[in-house]
Amino acid sequence: MEAQAETTTGPEPRREWRGVQPRLQPYRLAAPTEERPGNSLGHVRFAVIVVASIVLAGVFAVSGTAKARDVAGTTTAARSLGVPASLARLVARLLPMVELALAAALVVGLLVSVVRRVAAIGSVMLLGAFTVAMARTLRQGQAPMCRCFGALGERPISTETIVRNIALAALAVVSAIG
Repeated sequence: MEAQAETTTGPEPRREWRGVQPRLQPYRLAAPTEERPGNSLGHVRFAVIVVASIVLAGVFAVSGTAKARDVAGTTTAARSLGVPASLARLVARLLPMVELALAAALVVGLLVSVVRRVAAIGSVMLLGAFTVAMARTLRQGQAPMCRCFGALGERPISTETIVRNIALAALAVVSAIG
């Protein structure tokens, strides 16, 4: 006796489970910016993230480069913001490297979202530390020279400087959330 192979033609019969018809759809990865019918918000969101990241990267690149070229001025600025003399020179040497690393990470982060988020969080933390130090110095009645961009822009610290840092921190938050 030979066993006959059972063949079926036509569509597979539908199976019901407790009266509910399962809806199986293939799983696929979709970019968060993928346009859906009637929704271009994804493109706008992506554009905002790109602009925020590029602006922050540009600011950190210029700032880090200028500070690296003016270690003496950066050391003086660190001292005037309350960094102990024993650490001011170290801060002046490390700060430009941190800013340049953040700039690079924000650019790479346009391709790898985890990198962008980590860099954006680091940016918020760094800008927050700068802002707190500046606000404390201003509250003490002092207005030392802002060496935020090394020798490129030497002006006294003011509330304008603090507002600028808050705006940059807001861009970093947008980049982190996006």
